[in-house]
Amino acid sequence: MSNETKKLSVKPSQDELHFLLESGYLCRDLGRHQEAADIFQGAAALLPDDPLPVAALGGVLLASGQADAAVGCLEKGLADFPGDPFLKAHLAEALLCRKELPRAEELFHQALAADPQGPAGQMARPYLEMIKELKAR
Repeated sequence: MSNETKKLSVKPSQDELHFLLESGYLCRDLGRHQEAADIFQGAAALLPDDPLPVAALGGVLLASGQADAAVGCLEKGLADFPGDPFLKAHLAEALLCRKELPRAEELFHQALAADPQGPAGQMARPYLEMIKELKAR
């Protein structure tokens, strides 16, 4: 956590945080990637103990065609939140875009094992099916 984040004395409500994150997702869905990235960077500063804004930022970077930046962001996120299945699933997706199939597959399996019924498992499952089909060819 940076010194700047430690000094942050803003305590937004849960509704405000939810609105902030939803605003970021809306910008992402509208193709307004820079605005979405700015929102998720702000959310990460407000939520230094939550990996969700980091995963969302990595997803936006990937959606904007910045696979290398997404991988860097998500790898840093995993260093800050070791073992987080949602970050692992997002990192695996970014690695897949860089054609790093073995590492992506391993991370998808880890995400699925750690969160089989949750969002990480839901994200990993179809990718693992796709990888399985690719390997069968």
